[in-house]
Amino acid sequence: MQSDDSKIARIAVKLPPIWTNNIKLWFVQAESNFALSAITNDQTKYNNIIAAIDQETLPSVSDILFKPTATNKYNELKERLIAEFSDSANKQIRKLLSELQLGDDKPSHLLRNSRVLASRASLNDDFLKTPYGYNDYHRKSNQFFQSVQRHLKI
Repeated sequence: MQSDDSKIARIAVKLPPIWTNNIKLWFVQAESNFALSAITNDQTKYNNIIAAIDQETLPSVSDILFKPTATNKYNELKERLIAEFSDSANKQIRKLLSELQLGDDKPSHLLRNSRVLASRASLNDDFLKTPYGYNDYHRKSNQFFQSVQRHLKI
């Protein structure tokens, strides 16, 4: 018979599969799950992150997995994944200025998406107010209203 002192308490947390297209937001969710489960141990966090990484992503961190540091494993793995899968600032700015599509969304939705992309590129709302940022936003808003007008004429 085991004494109460010899029991091992296990804390379960199930992280979603890693989102390489938005790695920083994925870590926000992972760390929230750790907080909800009262997980503070570096090794436990490290192991949970590894369990959530898919086979296409694992090679990007294989050197860390094969030779982990003695301490601070979780932060090392987190920093590598963020560095590996975060777009460069230049790419994020190009995406902000060229890839956003208004589609069927409201202009406010386009602005919200612009702000998300700007924050990822470490830009603030002032960038969106610059002539180029504003003009691009204004152009896409006009495209939206023209699309609405075309549909209303039918």
